[in-house]
Amino acid sequence: MLRDAQMPQFTGPEELRTELFQLLASDARAVNLVLQHCFDGVFYWDLKDFSRQFVGPKFWEMLGINAGSKEARDWHSRVHSEDRQNFYEAVEKAVQDPDVGIDQIVRYRMENGEWLHIRTRGMIILDAGGLPSRLLVLNSDISDQISLEASERESRQKLERTNRPQKKSYSSSSTRCRSRSSTRMTRTSSSAPTNWRPIVLE
Repeated sequence: MLRDAQMPQFTGPEELRTELFQLLASDARAVNLVLQHCFDGVFYWDLKDFSRQFVGPKFWEMLGINAGSKEARDWHSRVHSEDRQNFYEAVEKAVQDPDVGIDQIVRYRMENGEWLHIRTRGMIILDAGGLPSRLLVLNSDISDQISLEASERESRQKLERTNRPQKKSYSSSSTRCRSRSSTRMTRTSSSAPTNWRPIVLE
């Protein structure tokens, strides 16, 4: 067990922290979600009061901001505008049908201005009455994967652009060959005597 000084500094109500740990100790679904996916930050949100959010320390480290800063409290503004609405819609669908789950790629702006691509997987937690009560979200940084795919795509496009002129050059060469051949044939025909007549055998 870690000493207090070694414990990671989470942010949010202690009540939610304790409840999350109890959930992981008792709910096999939640444990499986953690075990199946390597994550770079955890969210645990109160769906009845969305301002109550328990956020793991790794998330702040990825963004390059201090957990207790104003930037941390306003972290929603760091979500790309195109992804924010998609994420909220995914949450709404999961609330309507908890079996659906959440699996989204969300872009977050880091403190240095660069963008992180975070794969967000989540599940809805029901209360004792069977109503949606909490949202558990695990984040995985896939920025390197996205960057590699973009680099490979750019390399393919560059190779295609390099190959296109070669095909055009070959076509132009063939045209020039045909043109020179036609010129030679024309010159040969024009050199024939003008009083040429076919021979008729009797």
